[in-house]
Amino acid sequence: MKGFLIFPRMIAGLAVAACVGALVSVCHAQIGPVVLTKTFTGGPVQPGDGVTLDFTIENLDTTGAVAADIAFTDNLDAVVSGLVATVLPATPVCGPGSQISGTSLLTFSGGSVAAGASCTFSVTLLVPANAAAGSHINTTSSLTTELNGRPFVGTPATGTLAVLVVGPVVLTKTFTGAAQPGNSVTLEFTIENLDPNGFAAADIGFTDNLDAVVPGLVATGLPAANVCGLGSQIAGTSLLTFSGGSLAAGASCTFSVTLLVPAAAAAGSHINTTSPLTTQLGGSPFVGAPATGTLAVLALPAAVPTLEWWGLLLLFGLRGLAAWWGMHRGHAPPPASA
Repeated sequence: MKGFLIFPRMIAGLAVAACVGALVSVCHAQIGPVVLTKTFTGGPVQPGDGVTLDFTIENLDTTGAVAADIAFTDNLDAVVSGLVATVLPATPVCGPGSQISGTSLLTFSGGSVAAGASCTFSVTLLVPANAAAGSHINTTSSLTTELNGRPFVGTPATGTLAVLVVGPVVLTKTFTGAAQPGNSVTLEFTIENLDPNGFAAADIGFTDNLDAVVPGLVATGLPAANVCGLGSQIAGTSLLTFSGGSLAAGASCTFSVTLLVPAAAAAGSHINTTSPLTTQLGGSPFVGAPATGTLAVLALPAAVPTLEWWGLLLLFGLRGLAAWWGMHRGHAPPPASA
């Protein structure tokens, strides 16, 4: 029996020896305190747009060890086919000698971060024109590094690229008539779902900054509920916010907002443009073009002076006195001759 017990121990010893030898970097690599995170900044983008991808590396080691030889890769083509880097940060990126290279496959290498420190760098990406709408998950490789000469690994970093495609939901707006300063005017919105596939438009939303058109221009009588689908509403005063809209395919809705033009509004044509419209069609996010309307403000008529009754009597009296004086000056006796 002893022979049978010794043999497994010999096998285990050989395995340990092999691990300590050729496979030391694999066997001894541990999850370390060096953390990689990533974020797509700038909000949802449309196909053909640029977007910024930020990377941050933090060394949270509590023993004071410098993280050296930091490296990772990021396969952009696996996120959205055709997604590429167009602008890379200058070398060094994160520590002396560090760099990031590549277009569809980013490779970061040679990084170093002191204990308790961090570094952040950005890469500009170009979203392909045929990118599909939706939330696209982007995950890097595991981060590798060394602390005091020992190999460590960090968990992969994950970010979400939100792509919005221009959809068939159309927003238009119109100011009805012209307005004078201090008066009211009606602003009318219309939303149409022209989707040819029969999808209902859900979660429709947009904003409209009235103060950017004419300072002091405000809405009255809001919020208004269920203006374009059950649960929808438009609210606000100087900044209008429409949310929760829904429309069946082929349908449309129209709703109005009463605005008060400030007394100090300048006469002329004032352009008013909304934010892009956002919505969901068949569970995928879409964006619609902003709507533009023109607010015509008329100049106030010239003021006509008015008088009280006693002022009118005084005015007529003065006019009569002036006429009498003119008549008598005309009949004055000639001067005496010498």
